[in-house]
Amino acid sequence: MARQYKPKSILNNFDEVNKELLKIAKLQTELAGLEADRDKEKLQIENKYSPKIKFRQQQIKMIETEVEKFCKEHRRSFNNTKSLKLNFGIVGFRDGNYSLKKKTKLTWDVVRDKIEELTGLKFIKVEKSLKKQEIINAFNEKQINEEILAEAGCSVEQKKDEFYYQLNFREIKKAEKKP
Repeated sequence: MARQYKPKSILNNFDEVNKELLKIAKLQTELAGLEADRDKEKLQIENKYSPKIKFRQQQIKMIETEVEKFCKEHRRSFNNTKSLKLNFGIVGFRDGNYSLKKKTKLTWDVVRDKIEELTGLKFIKVEKSLKKQEIINAFNEKQINEEILAEAGCSVEQKKDEFYYQLNFREIKKAEKKP
């Protein structure tokens, strides 16, 4: 079996690591500045065009409302058809979607229970899901053991350590002030 090659770091000591952390901090600061500039420009553009866009949207909505009102008032002109073709478009009426409405004073739970009683589970959705976090907690509290989990076809595993770093901006600012 061939060994996997793991590349070695170009850093030689923690002093070099410390200098690299300073570089990261400077780059993050520059990145934050660039993102702030970008967001400022986006906001300026949005503020410039937003009133014009909103006005056009309102104009369209007003015209749509008037066209709809006219067509409803003159529905007989459709001659028993759903739509009417005009030079610049088609106007018409579509069948609405079906929806299930409950009778007043009933809750959906009551309706669900009655449907189940009358038709069985044909129209009832039953969802089962594994409470993974509760299993992990029970395992950690010794309420469930590895044998039971293995028999069920699973196991609790701890992920490997993940590398992280945290920048110390207070010290970085001090270092930047020194000549």
